[in-house]
Amino acid sequence: GALIPALIGDRYGLVRPVLFALVLLTGSALCFSQGWGAAGFVVGVILLNVGWNFTTPFMYALLAESDTSGRLVVLSPGVQTLGAIIGSAAAVTYYQSF
Repeated sequence: GALIPALIGDRYGLVRPVLFALVLLTGSALCFSQGWGAAGFVVGVILLNVGWNFTTPFMYALLAESDTSGRLVVLSPGVQTLGAIIGSAAAVTYYQSF
């Protein structure tokens, strides 16, 4: 997933690849939510990983274009990790309430 942005570079701009990744991530959510068994889960995980790793460089590039100071780009990996921690904790808390 992360090798593809290096190969296509700026050829398609920054927005179109992010929209393509949105389609992959939506497909992943569909695979997870429909209960298609082990095969659906494996396809969902593959789509999630490819989509996430594909879109991250483009999202950072979009952020770098709009951030003239460069401060937000430096903070974004840490904030992304923090979001994964908080999101996982919130999901577990929500799941345990049932």
